[in-house]
Amino acid sequence: MTPTTPPLHLLFALDAALDLMIEEGVGSIWTRHHALGEYARGRVHELGLELLAEWGYASDSLTAICVPNRLSARAIIDAMVANHRVMLQAGQGAMTEQVLRVGHMGWVTEADLVEAFDALGATLERR
Repeated sequence: MTPTTPPLHLLFALDAALDLMIEEGVGSIWTRHHALGEYARGRVHELGLELLAEWGYASDSLTAICVPNRLSARAIIDAMVANHRVMLQAGQGAMTEQVLRVGHMGWVTEADLVEAFDALGATLERR
């Protein structure tokens, strides 16, 4: 027995997530995440922004974007939330204000990324 009530809802959620993964297939999951990563990196390029990592080393689970020198990550994020109801994440540690992070792992779709990058583009145009 566990010393406290176990978080059964988390175990049920894990079971449901694993069922979805088995249904999709591991190879398909890797392929989907790679396609989403490529899409995100392409949109970064289209917006005239720079990736934090070189393209060949960039992650298929998260895209880190260098913030243009004259702006801060927090200002961009706040404007995106206020004007588009879309939220990206800032960098971490010493890179908090110099990096934006866009996650594309799990149940993220290309439509989600289209919305996020369209909002980022519109936000940067206003700056």
